[in-house]
Amino acid sequence: MRIAALVLGFVTTLAAATPGNAQLATPILADSFRLGSGGGVLCQVQTRGRDPAVRGMFDRAWFVVCRDAARPVGKIFSLRGTKADVESRLAGLRANDAQCDAAAASEPLEEAGNASVRQCKLIDAEVGYRVISIDRGNTIWVAEGLAGYDSALRLGLRTVIADRFLPGQITVAVTSVDDPVAFARVQAGTLDPDQALAEGYRRNNSGNYAEAAEFFDTLQQRDDAGANNADRSTEYVINRALQKSNLGEFAEADKLFAQAREVPTNDRVQTRLRRNFETMHLLNQQRYADALAMLDTRVTALPSSEALPSSAIEIGAQVAAEINSGLPVGQRLGATEASSLTPDERAKFLDAQAQQLRGTLLRLTGKATDGRALLEQALADVLEVRDGRVVSVIRLRGQILTETGLALEASGDLAGAEARMREALALIEMRYPQTNAVNGARARLAAFLARNNKVPEAMAEYREVVRSATTNRTSITGLGNLLAPYFALLTQQLPTNPALVEDMFLASQTLIRPGVADTQAILARELSEGNGDAARLFRQARTLERDIERSRIDLATLLSAPNQTADIEVAAAVIRNDIATLERDQASTQALLGSYPQFQAVSNSAVTLAEVMAALKPGEAYYKISVVGRAPYALYVDGEGATGFRVPISNDALDRAVDGLRDTIAKEEDGQINTYAFDVKLAHRLFTALMGPVASRIANARH
Repeated sequence: MRIAALVLGFVTTLAAATPGNAQLATPILADSFRLGSGGGVLCQVQTRGRDPAVRGMFDRAWFVVCRDAARPVGKIFSLRGTKADVESRLAGLRANDAQCDAAAASEPLEEAGNASVRQCKLIDAEVGYRVISIDRGNTIWVAEGLAGYDSALRLGLRTVIADRFLPGQITVAVTSVDDPVAFARVQAGTLDPDQALAEGYRRNNSGNYAEAAEFFDTLQQRDDAGANNADRSTEYVINRALQKSNLGEFAEADKLFAQAREVPTNDRVQTRLRRNFETMHLLNQQRYADALAMLDTRVTALPSSEALPSSAIEIGAQVAAEINSGLPVGQRLGATEASSLTPDERAKFLDAQAQQLRGTLLRLTGKATDGRALLEQALADVLEVRDGRVVSVIRLRGQILTETGLALEASGDLAGAEARMREALALIEMRYPQTNAVNGARARLAAFLARNNKVPEAMAEYREVVRSATTNRTSITGLGNLLAPYFALLTQQLPTNPALVEDMFLASQTLIRPGVADTQAILARELSEGNGDAARLFRQARTLERDIERSRIDLATLLSAPNQTADIEVAAAVIRNDIATLERDQASTQALLGSYPQFQAVSNSAVTLAEVMAALKPGEAYYKISVVGRAPYALYVDGEGATGFRVPISNDALDRAVDGLRDTIAKEEDGQINTYAFDVKLAHRLFTALMGPVASRIANARH
């Protein structure tokens, strides 16, 4: 079970801006959105907070960040003023970075009209830089950045001008197989802290726990004001801890929670965050009694509202915050809940979440009726704040509805249970479309249907989970247990319906790829390109990536030292400067690499069974083991066809058999490596378990 942290995203009011709102010249697009259509996110646009080019309330600025580039590759602006004024403003800001031609060419920009395009060069590197601008009355739209990312700059500019998501193809150079976590690190480093915090919560709520962990880790490293804002710094730590827990890294989470406990606080929000997050951590480990005890931890009480005399009119800080955060103009200008929700409102949501956690724990310990009562009260408490119009707690509402459905199922009310779970899915799908959060809610519904003999409906929901994951290239990290019933259903029906092996093959690709496979793919790609300029640039980019990572580790080590001395601060400043230089060099290298087609990528896609069968040569076979939940499953493909089956051995037994076999080959004893007679019987038992149904076919395969 994985439970999302309470996010602070955006408030939706009845007066919120709608598409086509003529009052503003700025887009209503989300603060962060991906570019292009199809699977795999190669580039993303995200709002830039404090930008020197932004002077008026209608000015906007965005970063363009792309996979494998360690820093933003471009910027997009929407600025009010005359063309001459805006161009002068931006020219002054880029004067130390790029030198541009005096003349500009006119080029058509699809759906946007003719654009002015100016060619430039980076001053400190022989790398092309491009400035694309469009004049629309009193608003000037500009995209500028590394020429190697021209497709991203153009699509980003078209998208913000159109004020809607546009389809398009991005072609950029990539040096990894697929690393959304590293991509998240780049984004976390470019957003201002408040936006990065909100985005980290959003990643958590969408089910991308590894990416969320990267946001909070990067935020902590960037936290220069930790000594002056201990609560904010500790919030980063406990969020990192929760993401580690959600990924199953419990020992690392324990260390981070212990680190947070060393920082005392009486803040009403922070005490509740710590209580809830540690409860989730214990719940992830199925330590139900400890989790219930954690919920009883004392938190700072909310201040009571004192009645004022009828003749007195007073607007204090709390009331002022409530008034200001509800103004429609705040929504239109992109005010986030982190700044607009009052501390008391945040505390109320956290108390409702605590009720939800207690209700879940009661259900899990056999008290479904008592748990359901708490869950229904938690939902009522959530909807009470601002009449239920707080968008960022939709994930929490969805979780409460799902848990209520499970409690109803335990009580025998199957119709009520299914209705709640479908309501939860619809709610989450509305707010977090095409994410792991939706896949998780749908997989829970499918498991419910499978448990209650609605197999065709369950299979349809599971197929939609797999379709979504493969289309959007979101590995279902942390959802393996939820797919276990699907693999069980597939292998049960395969003997009478062999065509289901195609579904099984596709589903196996949603499981996370081993890091070794990624490393081998990168190495093979690097070595296959020979000794030309492309190979040199590729190796240079990879070396710079490693140097950046090592420097970040060094910085994290310095910042985690218990006594922050002046020498440590100086050393940290030096490393930060080194990282900035390395990031600039790496982004420039990536841009140069983009001119070589063999390193360009459009998107990743899933491989079909038919494609694998067509690729196999005579005498070749393909065999794969996937561990789903606590059971291993096997897929086998050769010239005769394909099949799948559950391996008749448990995960633990498989581990013991492999360890036993390895020990007969080489075993360390008293500091020495000893070799024993190879255990042929154990090897045969293992082979029979793994290959049994296809053993004769494997015997005929040469490769």
